[in-house]
Amino acid sequence: MNYNIKGFEKINFLVKFLKDEYVESLLSGNLHMNNFQFFIDLERKSNVKGQGDKLEAGFVSRGTKIKLIDPKTKKVIGTARKAELIERYTDVPKVPLFCFTWFNHRDMKITGETEKSFTVKINLSEEEKELFVKDFGDTAVVLPGDFMEILINSAKEQNKRAQIKSVIYCDYDIYDSERKKLFDEASLDMFYWKDEFFKYQREVRFILPETRSNEAVNFKFESIEKRAIVMKTTELLETAEFELPKESLID
Repeated sequence: MNYNIKGFEKINFLVKFLKDEYVESLLSGNLHMNNFQFFIDLERKSNVKGQGDKLEAGFVSRGTKIKLIDPKTKKVIGTARKAELIERYTDVPKVPLFCFTWFNHRDMKITGETEKSFTVKINLSEEEKELFVKDFGDTAVVLPGDFMEILINSAKEQNKRAQIKSVIYCDYDIYDSERKKLFDEASLDMFYWKDEFFKYQREVRFILPETRSNEAVNFKFESIEKRAIVMKTTELLETAEFELPKESLID
């Protein structure tokens, strides 16, 4: 919708959904980073996919008509109709991450226009809206456009290696030899693979790949209090509109 308008592809919003009690800390420059093990355990404890995901940070493959073979005797010692294999490096679950959502121009629609500006709103399906409300916090923080740059620069100042990338959603029912090769090479890409079930989340991740911690990590960055917009999650997804100058969409 509206993709043919010059510069429309530049429209995007970075949003962090969280509980209201954590908003002030984020705005003042504190990034609460749980490790991957936290999210692995979260699904195991709740038995519900959403914020938690037991398949995190590994190579996942699925198969049917599985045979278990004794490596010594080479005899079949068991069978299974279906199986799910998760390969994971031992210390990888200790890597901290911070997740947020990236809505791009495909998630927007224009609701108004003047000579100098467009008015846009987020345009998701009703099912996607319900999932965001169910799985995430009741408050939405619309982050500054340079938020990713802020985090990377803060990491450099603290002499910490950091990376930000969008999550790649995978069909684990299909064996991907290229993904397996990357995993065997210990590529950082493994931190950005998720089951396509989570595709609606439009997730971006900030990770500290050389950091290992059994507890949550507090990462400091410059305050965004005067540049972020805070509102209810339902307001952002249902009614909120944003006015964008046309000149900001032109090179």
